Amino acid sequence: MPHYRLKSREVVFEARRLSEAKTHDLAHWCGGKVVYDAGKLAGVNIPTSSRTIRAKMGDYIIKDRWGDFNVCSPDLFESMYEMVLHSS
Repeated sequence: MPHYRLKSREVVFEARRLSEAKTHDLAHWCGGKVVYDAGKLAGVNIPTSSRTIRAKMGDYIIKDRWGDFNVCSPDLFESMYEMVLHSS
């Protein structure tokens, strides 16, 4: 049986990095809710079709081509993706 070396297709998606200054805007963008822990800003809870996920400060919130959201840590995000277009 042959084996193959594969490369995934390039997919362009939208991602935004969570920061204290943008928390409420990003929560609105992804349909999430701002979360506080002991009165301190903790992140954003994002509903998905299967569960609720939490983005912490510094995480990237990713919107895929189907409009679904996911969260990615900065280390993983920066090692896997490169910016193709920047918009404010």
